[in-house]
Amino acid sequence: MSAQQQQPQEQPWSYDVSRQYIGSVYARALLRVTEKRASSEAVLEEFADFVQLLERLPTWRAVLTSPRVPVEHKLQMLDKALGRTMDRDLLCFLKVVARRGRMDCVNEMLVSARQQLDQLRGRKQVVVESAVPLDAELQQEVAQQLQQFLGCQVRLDCRLRPELVGGLVVRVGDTVYDASVLNQLGRWQQAVAARIRQELRRQVARFTQ
Repeated sequence: MSAQQQQPQEQPWSYDVSRQYIGSVYARALLRVTEKRASSEAVLEEFADFVQLLERLPTWRAVLTSPRVPVEHKLQMLDKALGRTMDRDLLCFLKVVARRGRMDCVNEMLVSARQQLDQLRGRKQVVVESAVPLDAELQQEVAQQLQQFLGCQVRLDCRLRPELVGGLVVRVGDTVYDASVLNQLGRWQQAVAARIRQELRRQVARFTQ
């Protein structure tokens, strides 16, 4: 069971069928290697950090995805920036991706790798949307209660939606559980964040009743 760090919902890079297929093929290859070393969970977390890095550094991403930039230059960039810190299997994987000119699909690769690993672990991805950030303790509590409710391990994808005004929305596949109950508060302020968190805990309990 794992709970990811709370982040605002990000818009994914553009998707199409061919990119999703490419992502699934490369993700399968990556997991074949990491499963042998029992390092899949850690490697995918590091992969996610890399994808976020590309989001924060669009110029760097543009160089790595450009067909006009020589492959050797891209490999040198990866080595210089990541060679001393990144997991060796992940670095080798990214170099293969760069050689084959598929750096534009790393987001799809990450998404597919997480989905495939969830299937291997018998785990469900659960999207939790809340009006306030869920701290690590509350994420763990949410994950534990949802695990009991769903009868399987869960992986939380926590997203901020301030317009919920203290509410909580849980999405499991195509099923949506809506527990927004604090609309009467109107625009909440930082001073009532603690009160909202307490209400969120109470609403989470409703999912298991």
